[in-house]
Amino acid sequence: MITSFRRFKKKKNPSVYFITILIFLITGILVFSSLLNFKIVKKIAKVRSEVSSLEEEIENLELNKKKLSEKISEAESRVYLERIAKEEKNLKWPGEKVVAFILLKSQKEQEEKENQVEEKNFWQEILEKIGIK
Repeated sequence: MITSFRRFKKKKNPSVYFITILIFLITGILVFSSLLNFKIVKKIAKVRSEVSSLEEEIENLELNKKKLSEKISEAESRVYLERIAKEEKNLKWPGEKVVAFILLKSQKEQEEKENQVEEKNFWQEILEKIGIK
């Protein structure tokens, strides 16, 4: 009887072991490659954002360069040099008469008050909104 029992016992096929190992191996490779792909995509996005910010910075620097070159060419012109000499250095051409306007003290104070921005603290603004002051 024992001998007959051994005969009916299932024999495991080695191809089943091979297929299960192969499935686990393929699944592991797919998971690993997807994680690696995710990291690469993240780095690519970071590099693209850096590139776009650097391109914006390049544009700003080129605009600044253009403005500075215009100022340099303006500074080399005779008209600019004459204006600076007259305004800042108080120079004049021979035979040229200089006219100066004298403002009265009250007019000066009034102009200064108009030019100054009255600074208020937080509580003063609240009192004004309420209508107390």
